[in-house]
Amino acid sequence: MRFINVATSTAAIISTVFGQADSTPYCDSTTGVCYSAHVTIEQISYGVALPLTPSNDAIFQISAPLDIGWAGFAWGGAMAYNPLTVAWRNEDSVVVSSRMAFGLTYPQTFTDATYTYLEGNGVNETHWNLHVRCQGCTTYVSPADSSEVIVDAGDTAQVAYAYANTPPLDPASNTSVFDIHAGMGRWIHDVAIARSEEYENWVTSLTPPAEPEPQPKSKKLARRDVPTSCPNGGNPRFPGATADGWGSVKVLGGLTSPRGITFDTAGNLLIVENGKGITGHRLDENGCVASSSTVIQQNNLNHGIQISPDGNTLYASSATTVWSWAYNPETMTVSGNPTTLITGMLGQGHITRTLMMRPDQPNLLLVSHGSNGNFDDGTELPETGRACMKVFDISQAPPNGYNYVTDGYMMGYGLRNEVGVALDGNNMLWGIENSGDDFHRVVNGQRVDIHIDNPAEELNYLGDMTVPNDNWYGYPTCYTIGGPEVITDTQFQIGDQFVLEPTPEFNDETCIEVSRPPSAVFRAHSAPLDIKFDSTSTKLYSTFHGSWNRQPPTGFKVVEIPFETDEAGAYVPSTPLTTLDGFTEIFWNTNVQSCGFITCFRPVGIAIDAQDRLYVTSDAPAEGELFLLGRTT
Repeated sequence: MRFINVATSTAAIISTVFGQADSTPYCDSTTGVCYSAHVTIEQISYGVALPLTPSNDAIFQISAPLDIGWAGFAWGGAMAYNPLTVAWRNEDSVVVSSRMAFGLTYPQTFTDATYTYLEGNGVNETHWNLHVRCQGCTTYVSPADSSEVIVDAGDTAQVAYAYANTPPLDPASNTSVFDIHAGMGRWIHDVAIARSEEYENWVTSLTPPAEPEPQPKSKKLARRDVPTSCPNGGNPRFPGATADGWGSVKVLGGLTSPRGITFDTAGNLLIVENGKGITGHRLDENGCVASSSTVIQQNNLNHGIQISPDGNTLYASSATTVWSWAYNPETMTVSGNPTTLITGMLGQGHITRTLMMRPDQPNLLLVSHGSNGNFDDGTELPETGRACMKVFDISQAPPNGYNYVTDGYMMGYGLRNEVGVALDGNNMLWGIENSGDDFHRVVNGQRVDIHIDNPAEELNYLGDMTVPNDNWYGYPTCYTIGGPEVITDTQFQIGDQFVLEPTPEFNDETCIEVSRPPSAVFRAHSAPLDIKFDSTSTKLYSTFHGSWNRQPPTGFKVVEIPFETDEAGAYVPSTPLTTLDGFTEIFWNTNVQSCGFITCFRPVGIAIDAQDRLYVTSDAPAEGELFLLGRTT
């Protein structure tokens, strides 16, 4: 039996904090429908009309100024794990698109909600107007924790919106790719005034006689030589370039937001497709995909994946939970029910729970947990259990699994969002960190925007997974300089530690004393998402997913970071901490200056084969792709 999460209970709590419901009665002059409506500061109006009793049915309206490219409404009050109603103008008509985001990622088509266009849709001199009936928006099962949410069970509910001025790439299609939001917000919606005894009459009178438009299904989305083409690859969606001595080929397209990737012991590729599950791909002798199948159909699996050293267990994660399955690499299938290993992780914020296992320690599983947003106060304390990495002895897991916050041991904390992790030739752990956004330096009351080049992204040495690491790596207080020239109150160089608002009690010097600095740094907003060492551990490869709030854009490439051994035999970066460019670009978008959320490939995960060739996923909203990169000389 599923746990029933009645949304009104949460909304009631929120209402006491944020005040009364922020929506008012409004009757549309065109359709006669009376809504509970909220108007945003951008003058976008969102209206909801409901039957007297909850029945997973609602009439929904968006009225937006003509300069709004798209507008969206989150029925559960968040970007992720709740139905999203997104709409936009298409010439003289309006298109509705049903979506759901499975984490802080691009929202996929959501087929559990059915929309019917009602009379009143269209465009006038100042606004475009959407009027639809939604069956499946007000009651849904959250993929985050499998709870059933009833949005209209109480008298108020928290909801959210987002919008952008840029229209979708293909406005005529309700599965079109659209760009990242320009703004967003939340409010408490008055559900009580949305209810009406006229609801059935409105539905009957406004439903066109033609058959409702069907909701679209989700799109199914020996040598070191790299083949010139692959049968299932086709042409790359976006043009790319490779470094001299390297080759690249698109191996597979049509994937659904592909993220984490790994090899099993039979040489098959396993890919986490966010919003779908895990797919398996057999390779031919050239490294192309010969056949594919779904290994696990589970839409809340979003990034983390690991195969046990013996090849017989598959591990994967959602935002809140880590599971294991009995796995057969010869058939690429799982058997039996999954075992819950770890629970208690936060289902919001940075939700990619990367997994790592040492080959010689199959009982130890590392799990990375990001912060709850850009700034997450409290994570300077390890007991918070966020912005950290922890290790769990899965051979001793209790029947219901470990609790992430209270169990396991620390493998470093103060790590804002350490998505990429790797083991070097000594089985020592490294992590690469996505640092913060929208930073300002405040000194003596003067606030200076420093966000274009600060803070730098970090490569952190985390050490031996078999021994607890109780070092603090600085977040959410200490960061690393990437652009010293914009900070004029103190003379910095790249790689120095700093705070956003120094005080006599805690300042830049304090960071040097108490936080663990990075081993290498990279340009702010590059958004590194994975790292993998080659067979010699003298080359570390990383995917730079790409910026969203930096002009000019940066990232959108795969790089090679040189490593060497020091006198003690430890692996260390070959380049100094004082440079942002201690790498070689090996695969990149050719038009990076115009790259954005939807206009370039966006590399995510890396898996390296026995010939040191790289398989790289790209989760670009326009098309999920898999590339093969390798040296040609």
